[in-house]
Amino acid sequence: ISDPGYKLVCRARALGLPIIPIPGACAVTAALSVAGLPTDKFAFEGFLPHRSAARRARLEALVAESRSLVFYESPHRIVESIGDMQQIFGSDRRIFVAREISKKFETHFLGTGQDCLTWLQQDSNQRKGEFVIIVAPCDELEVDARKLQQAVALVKSLRHDISMKRAVAIASEFPGAVTEATAGECMTDADGDGFGDAGAEGLYDAGTDCNDADATKNLLRARRQA
Repeated sequence: ISDPGYKLVCRARALGLPIIPIPGACAVTAALSVAGLPTDKFAFEGFLPHRSAARRARLEALVAESRSLVFYESPHRIVESIGDMQQIFGSDRRIFVAREISKKFETHFLGTGQDCLTWLQQDSNQRKGEFVIIVAPCDELEVDARKLQQAVALVKSLRHDISMKRAVAIASEFPGAVTEATAGECMTDADGDGFGDAGAEGLYDAGTDCNDADATKNLLRARRQA
């Protein structure tokens, strides 16, 4: 299914030719069956772009995907792709790597992005062959953390020219991005200059990167447990 066979199928249908599927082994479903990650919903992405910038842009677009993500990858780019996933999806997102499925030297590994990188780098044999990568779906906490990051970034940008109250109101108008409650959560008050509880808890102190998804998740987790 990674090959553009659908073009041939479309042409055959246009010519009125009969088309009959012949069931056979599929690396996507084979990997999903042993990954130990959610399989009730998944999205098959095929091969990521070869160029680093395009690959990272595609991964950024998938960062909040609520389905398991399935990719194919070659031995030439497996380390770079896993490295990009680790950086973009966060350090605690689980990733499953299957190598040479249905072949003699088939191997599997499940762990964080950093765990997968270590596994690949420790043994050159694990970097050979054809790969299927499955990334765990984004959980509710991660979605909320990214909304909070968006709220902080947008309100901080607007705050240079308008009041905090107006900045939060504008940020809340973007559907699917942030809500007024989410944006307001990270502000000290309507006209304040700082970041209230968030700053007090150390997430948005000077020198802390407000784009750090892991730090934002830790903050939200701590608040929910309080």
